[in-house]
Amino acid sequence: MHYVKIKREVTGECNICGLVRKLSWDHIPPQVAGNTDPLMLVSAVSAITGTPQEARSLISQNGYKLRTICGECNSRIGREYDPTIGKLCAGVNQYLKSPLTLPAEAAFDTIPTRLVRGLLSHILASKLQPNKNLVNEQVRAYLKASPARLHPSLHLYYWLYPYAEISVTNDVGLLLYDGGPQEHGLFTVMKFSPIALVLTNVPRFPGIPDLCQFAEFGMDDPGRVFLRFDNVRPQAWPEGEAILLGGQSMRESVSGRPRDRIRR
Repeated sequence: MHYVKIKREVTGECNICGLVRKLSWDHIPPQVAGNTDPLMLVSAVSAITGTPQEARSLISQNGYKLRTICGECNSRIGREYDPTIGKLCAGVNQYLKSPLTLPAEAAFDTIPTRLVRGLLSHILASKLQPNKNLVNEQVRAYLKASPARLHPSLHLYYWLYPYAEISVTNDVGLLLYDGGPQEHGLFTVMKFSPIALVLTNVPRFPGIPDLCQFAEFGMDDPGRVFLRFDNVRPQAWPEGEAILLGGQSMRESVSGRPRDRIRR
C-alpha cells in the first residue's frame, strides 16, 4: 500500500521543455474546462481494478492538478491553448444539456492546432515523471518546434465522454478485443467530461476519429471536430475492458472522483 502522489520536488525537470526549473501546478484538464470542483484522487490501478492500492485517498479541493511542469510552460499553455479547449468543452456540454433530441453526430468549430497542442501539453503534464519513451519524446519535439510538424506516427483519438470522473492511464501496452486485429503499441488514455482521448503510435483504433488529421493546419487555421452522440462508450472503456501492460508510469497515474459521489 502507498499514498497517491501528485507532485514532485519544488525544483525539477519540466515534463514539457525538459529544463530544470521551479515546477508549478497544472490543472488537467484546464480550469476553463470545468476542472474546479473537489475531487478524491486515487491511483489508476485502484480505479481500473476496483481494489484500493493506497493506504488512503487524497482530496484535492479545486480540481485535478499535478506539479510536473515549469511556470513558463504552464503560462504558455494557459494563454495560448487552454481557451480553445475550454470553448470546445463548453460547446459540447451546452449541446448535451439541450432539451431537443440530439442527432447522431454534431460538428463544433474550433482552432484545431491550438486544441491539439493544448491537449498534448496536458497529456505530458499528467505524467508524474518526465517519461522519455518514443511517443512522449515525439510529442515534446512537436511542442518545442517552431514551425511545428507532428510526427506522422502519432495519433490522438477522441470520443464523447459524458461522465464526471477524470481518468488518466499513462504509457501502457493495450490489447483491445474489438472483433478484428489490433496492433500493439504504446497508449496514454486521458478522459474528462465531455471528451476522452487516446494518444498512441497505433494507426487504427476501433471506430474512433483522430485529431491528428489536422496536423498540417496552421496555428490559427479554423476547423471543425465531429462528435457522435448515438454510441456512447462505457465510462471504463477502453482501459477497463482490455489487457493492459504497464510499468512505473502506469502505477503513478491518477484518477479523480467527485467528492459528492463518494459520500453516498
